[in-house]
Amino acid sequence: VLCSQLRELGAQVIECPTIKIVQHGPGEEFREFLAESGSYEHLVFTSVNGVEGFIEALQKQGRDLRFLGGKKVICIGPATAEAFVKRGITPDFVPESYVAEALLPYFEKLPPAGVALLRAEKAREVLPEALVKLGHNVRVFPIYHTEYVDAENNDTINALAAGQVDLVTFTSSSTAEGFARVIAGSQAAPGSIPAASIGPVTTQTCRDLGFNLKLEATEYTIPGLVAAMCQYIASPAVTRKRA
Repeated sequence: VLCSQLRELGAQVIECPTIKIVQHGPGEEFREFLAESGSYEHLVFTSVNGVEGFIEALQKQGRDLRFLGGKKVICIGPATAEAFVKRGITPDFVPESYVAEALLPYFEKLPPAGVALLRAEKAREVLPEALVKLGHNVRVFPIYHTEYVDAENNDTINALAAGQVDLVTFTSSSTAEGFARVIAGSQAAPGSIPAASIGPVTTQTCRDLGFNLKLEATEYTIPGLVAAMCQYIASPAVTRKRA
């Protein structure tokens, strides 16, 4: 999606996959979730991958979206919410800010309740820890995980070394960490990487890795990242540099 949007705007895109998504399917933990589902009034989804993995696992267990009847569906980010909307399910709550912490005001107003977080295997613990402090019964159910991709990326390394790359986009912390693996041992130093980040969590990872952060999207979505990139490229300083 990101590459196609950039190409439509006339950008020359070098694709450099650094991670892949691996769905867990209806494994042991998901079956435990189904068995305990009556204990969770609120189901929290933090990404499109989580929604798609959840539905896939549900169907493989012979269930469908009627399973969600009587439960509150909470989504972080418009893309995550849209993954349900296009299937006829309207989420009960989507915070205006697209980070996990934005859910806390919603849960602060509620009496202690059961909350299931259906998300990536590796993720920040800020939300579950905060919900527990609020008195909620919280359990994390990993729906998928990311794996690093080992692929030839000579085109990327050569373009960076030649100064032909204006921005390197990062849509998650794991993509930034994966890219650090790609450039490890090459002539491309972390400080030479002109990073374009989708949001504050990814931005912090870029900084921790030593990348040269150029921009952070105001809206933490793919369209928001594209808009921020367009604004950056059109800025007088960048325009003069590229002239």
